Amino acid sequence: NAFGSTEVAQNGSYWGAGATWTPNRYLSMTAMEGDRFSSASVSLTPSQRTSLLVSYRERDVGFNPGAVWNGRFQHKTRRSVWQLNYLEDTQTTQRLLITGPVFLGRNQDGSLGLFVPEDSLSLTDEVFERKRAQGSVSYQTGKSTLALAVYRERRDFLLGTAVGEESAHGGLAEWQWQFTGHTQAILQGNWERIDFRDVNREDDYWYLDLMLTRTLSRLTTASVGYRHTRNDSSLDTAEYTENRILATFRVEY
Repeated sequence: NAFGSTEVAQNGSYWGAGATWTPNRYLSMTAMEGDRFSSASVSLTPSQRTSLLVSYRERDVGFNPGAVWNGRFQHKTRRSVWQLNYLEDTQTTQRLLITGPVFLGRNQDGSLGLFVPEDSLSLTDEVFERKRAQGSVSYQTGKSTLALAVYRERRDFLLGTAVGEESAHGGLAEWQWQFTGHTQAILQGNWERIDFRDVNREDDYWYLDLMLTRTLSRLTTASVGYRHTRNDSSLDTAEYTENRILATFRVEY
């Protein structure tokens, strides 16, 4: 771990041992304890359509040390998926960009997951404490899926540099159209307001995406797309407009 933080960053190994208890089909609890590692989770499934998961993990080494809280409530109907998420952890920008989804609706169960903004928040090597809440709904009809999400996130950077603290809230809308068996069109729009508190700056960040994705095989997909981005800021030098062509090739193994 070489990221910037006032906390002591350690490299090394960790281990844990524990057990899972499932007294019935509705409830499951897991706990682990070990060297520089501990975790616990509770999963409640009152019906096949409704589930609640709360988890905690603490680790002293690696890219993402510290405590992590995660909660998810999900309810499904015949055509829709409703979801509430809460996440509290320590993170880095690099790790979020590697692990975060680009589009909503990627999960196989129809849930929207935790969307990660790509370009709006600060790019830095610092570790930050992150708190994020999100609500989302997706509705499927025929070959189309409509999705909406609203969210709020706060980041507190641990070096206390000029970045300091920032928060963001916004909403997303997405339409996916599976017009052939292997080809999908995705239209997505996002609005987000970012408050950079330590520098007295406020931005309104917008983008519109149009992408075509084709499944080439069971493990490979290819995509091409276009994005229009605009950032309106209280700081004149931070305003910009961008047009971007995207091309991706994805392999899973």
